[in-house]
Amino acid sequence: MRVNSIATGKIRYITGRGGRLDHGLSPYLATLSDDYQGLAVDSALLSLPIDEQVQRVTDFWLGASGGHLIVNSYGGYLLMLSLIDASQAPERVLMLSPLLGRSIFRESVFASRPPREPVLRKALEEGRVQRPGYLRIVTGADDEICCPLLAQSVVDQLRADQIDILDGQTHSLARESVSGAISAFLAVD
Repeated sequence: MRVNSIATGKIRYITGRGGRLDHGLSPYLATLSDDYQGLAVDSALLSLPIDEQVQRVTDFWLGASGGHLIVNSYGGYLLMLSLIDASQAPERVLMLSPLLGRSIFRESVFASRPPREPVLRKALEEGRVQRPGYLRIVTGADDEICCPLLAQSVVDQLRADQIDILDGQTHSLARESVSGAISAFLAVD
């Protein structure tokens, strides 16, 4: 039995690095639609060359035409790479704590530089990243992986519809914040 099943159609979800489809956010999303599918960014996917990872993500979101795509953390980064020089983009995207490039936090002496980061940065600067029809980014003000300043820069470059930088939250957003963001995202037409 579906709880709060929505009439808006497809929901597709791409997990973060090491994510699984049998726990976490995926089972919750499955209760929201009769047409739900997820893609785990698990060890099997991560063992592939980066080109193949990006192609798998592209193939996955291409199948979500007319639906809602929700991406988490590193899944958001793979989505961004898949949108470089793309001829089309997903219609509706919600990014939760997305990794969007190189992050440096001087206070904690933490740095993150994902594969192909210079390529994504240059493509964003040149306007070569295809913008989804609707794009919302939700991240924590204290996110140690999704730098809020970088998220704001990407939002500005892509002319995203909305960014929510949540005070007092880190990379692991509070459950209530995630469910609220999802509900608001699914309600927007």
